[in-house]
This record gives sequence, structure tokens and C-alpha cells, in this order.
Amino acid sequence: MINSKQFILSFLLSVIICILMPLFMFISHYQATMQNIDTIFLLLQTSYWYLPFIFGITFFLLVFFSLYIIFRIVNFLIRFFNH
Repeated sequence: MINSKQFILSFLLSVIICILMPLFMFISHYQATMQNIDTIFLLLQTSYWYLPFIFGITFFLLVFFSLYIIFRIVNFLIRFFNH
């Protein structure tokens, strides 16, 4: 059974993480981030234009499902120790 509150919260947190993570990477590791951005633009200009989108969606889903599973485990543990 999907808990809609946990689902929405994990979705919103994953959106925030996916937005803030590149900003923090840009601030802390400027040179490495610029090389990654150059690689992304190079892939967009070649016939592998779909790879950055696939990597981005995969990263988002990984963060999203990880947060959702963590919330489910915490919810289970709270209910287990309350009874």
C-alpha cells in the first residue's frame, strides 16, 4: 500500500535535492563541475543526446525511491515499537 504523504514528501525532497546538488557541486568543485557540464553539452551535440536525460531521470528516480524506502522503514519501526 502506498502512503500518499510519504510519496509526496519523498517526491518533493528528491526534487529539492536534484536542484540543489548541482549548485553545491558548482560551488565546491568548480573545475570538475565545468568539465561535467562540457561533457553534457558535448553529448547533447552528438548522436548521444538522450544520455544526459536518461542519467538525470535515473538519478532522480534513485533519490526518490531511496527516500521513499527510508520513510517506509522509519514508519514501520515507529509502528513496531509503539505496539
